[in-house]
Amino acid sequence: MKYILFLPIVILLSLYSCKKKSTPAPVFTPAPVAAPTPNFYFTATIDGESVDINDLSLTAGSGAGQSASASGQHEQSMVLSNPLAGAEQAGVFNVKTFPGSVTLCSEVESMFKVGTYVYANPNAGIDGIGVYYIDAGGMYWTSYLDSNIVQGGKFEILTHTASTDDFSKYVSTAKFSCTLFDPLGNTMQLTNGEIKSRSVNCLSLN
Repeated sequence: MKYILFLPIVILLSLYSCKKKSTPAPVFTPAPVAAPTPNFYFTATIDGESVDINDLSLTAGSGAGQSASASGQHEQSMVLSNPLAGAEQAGVFNVKTFPGSVTLCSEVESMFKVGTYVYANPNAGIDGIGVYYIDAGGMYWTSYLDSNIVQGGKFEILTHTASTDDFSKYVSTAKFSCTLFDPLGNTMQLTNGEIKSRSVNCLSLN
């Protein structure tokens, strides 16, 4: 009788041991790592292809430039550039004609206000905004090379805030759409354009 009672107990203990050994170890799933966000960028859809140039690359960065002509035309640029050969580059420039030469930084600052802008055509003496894009093949595309076509797109500066570095006075963001032209007369449609870049270069100005 004692033997009969002992046998079921042994069987139960064996079954319990088997179940305990087959319990899988808990699976640890690491938390997803958030993708880094660029400080400066130029993004757009150009003829259906996505273009994204930003400062996450060590060789690319944002700059603010300026140039002036003897006629009083002053140009300020917001640029996402990459010095590597075959690398895409893009940017925006703002052209304004002053009665005389620009000597004050406040004059340049007046060119950048939150709001909607018309597209420039320096070839036709029209002030305003221009957009340019250098493709991987080195071809230069811009919104004003064809002086016979009036841009139907829209350009809007969304934000304009003081810069925290020594490279520019401000950082600006804008969204835009336009037609791009190359020197050979070809065109491309740019839509969903956005830029965040350093702006207002007051080097040598009071």
